[in-house]
Amino acid sequence: MSDYEKHVLQGVFAGIITGIAVAVMVALIPTDALGSLTEELVRHQLPTSLPPEEVEKVVESIKEMTQVALRIAPIAQIIQYILVGALFGLLKGALRNKLKLGEAVSAIVTGFIHILVLGVVPITVLSALMPELADMFTKNLNLNLYLAVLLPGVVFTASITLVSLLKGPWSRLIEAKPKSV
Repeated sequence: MSDYEKHVLQGVFAGIITGIAVAVMVALIPTDALGSLTEELVRHQLPTSLPPEEVEKVVESIKEMTQVALRIAPIAQIIQYILVGALFGLLKGALRNKLKLGEAVSAIVTGFIHILVLGVVPITVLSALMPELADMFTKNLNLNLYLAVLLPGVVFTASITLVSLLKGPWSRLIEAKPKSV
């Protein structure tokens, strides 16, 4: 197994851990809060020239789609974080091999880049361009939006650092030698 494959697998394991943590966090958000947020977001985005009965049809249709999406969200989030983890594992490998950073340093730098690219930049842009949307999230979900956006990155950083440094059941897969036939 090449050195890059090892880092990608570490990223995949960190992605699985992060995906499960995010799925649990989302499952803890009350469904009615998500429904309220969805309704407010839809009403905010629709043109004011629409007749009220059309607005209600659109809102109900979106609410139904949201219910379906919530059923598949946990699996989708885990798959998403597996893919993101693989990409950031590749970045970790590049930092480790090309820049000759240590195992822990490359994992932590990778985690901080994850937090910056997938957390800080998007929430900063959203807050700057559409502060009313950020307020809707905070009001309807009753949580600190910045903390909620940064938390997956923190979990990923901790996960990839631990997977990189500690020996565990994943080590056998990461360090496995190919079988010759």
